Amino acid sequence: LYKTLKNSMTLDTWEDWPQNLRDPTKEQYQELLYLHKKTIAFYSMLQYLCHEQLSSVKEYAARQHVFLKGDIPILISPDSVDVWLERSLFDVHYAVGYPPDVFNKEGQLWGFPTFKWHIIEASHFAWWKERLQVGSRYYHLYRLDHIVGFYKLWLIPKGHKPKEGAYSPPTLEEALDAGQRYLSRIIPSSSMLPVGEDLGNIPREVFDSLYRLGIPGTRVLRWEKEWDNDKHFFPINTYSPLSMTCVSTHDSETLALWWRDYPEEAKEYCHFRGWSYIEDLPKEYRLGILQDAHNSSSLFHINLFQEYLALFPELVHEDPEVERINRPGFVLPSNWTYRFRQNLESILAHKGLREIFCHLIPNNGNNHVL
Repeated sequence: LYKTLKNSMTLDTWEDWPQNLRDPTKEQYQELLYLHKKTIAFYSMLQYLCHEQLSSVKEYAARQHVFLKGDIPILISPDSVDVWLERSLFDVHYAVGYPPDVFNKEGQLWGFPTFKWHIIEASHFAWWKERLQVGSRYYHLYRLDHIVGFYKLWLIPKGHKPKEGAYSPPTLEEALDAGQRYLSRIIPSSSMLPVGEDLGNIPREVFDSLYRLGIPGTRVLRWEKEWDNDKHFFPINTYSPLSMTCVSTHDSETLALWWRDYPEEAKEYCHFRGWSYIEDLPKEYRLGILQDAHNSSSLFHINLFQEYLALFPELVHEDPEVERINRPGFVLPSNWTYRFRQNLESILAHKGLREIFCHLIPNNGNNHVL
């Protein structure tokens, strides 16, 4: 119904819809279902076909002993069916963001509404449990986005700047209690294994809490270093086994962009590896960094597929900017529009790529996920 109404309106968001659509009574809701039953049937069929296809992919992957990892974003767009239909669960008077830091001096305004956790908790976390149960139809594992948000969120009053926000809950003690309470109730509701996106400025106590909950964290090679002192890189065999190692994320620069845009950091990594710095990232260095990601002491080693494709220029776009998936905090036409340069058949037929995978992922009993 929401998709039907959304496509029939020229207004930007449901908040601008007429009263009977924005806040329909039970009777009006039933009338809308009847009035638009043909279009609703069309979208229902689309969802069914997607469900069938994704379910069959998961079943095929399981037969091949391959795990599929999905993505569960913690936050929901204000212009979504969830906020429209489950208004009581969200506080649209605040927008979630991120405080100023060394990477963004103005802070970030993400624009997502915050949760009314007291109402969600009173419902025994039904909305969250349903999200995970639906995801478990298609994934074996899932990335739990911005997992620190279960402990605390940077809330910005509507119409204000990011730096004018504040953390909620305000104290670390309250945050630890909240996160432990929420996650311990939500995570067991599905058969999937979560992998927490625990990047950024996160208190040590939150890492300890996630460890007690048995939730693996995320280790990005380029950021695994001593930031407070001499910024030396941590040896890859010192990573917590309860973690996932990668060379980049969908929210970061790809390896090629990082090497190009942050030459000083690239030089530091070369020093760490005993390499001579070369301005253009050579194939052997790229392969070496991928090997580092696969040889860490983490339980899981998962990379963006284009990081492997980039070993062969014919498989990726000429402009490395096109290979980046998302730039958080920026509204860009390129965000979330990434597509592989080559079709799947060409990728599967690429002999060199197959050889690389055989080299990177030996059959040695370790757990690997692609």
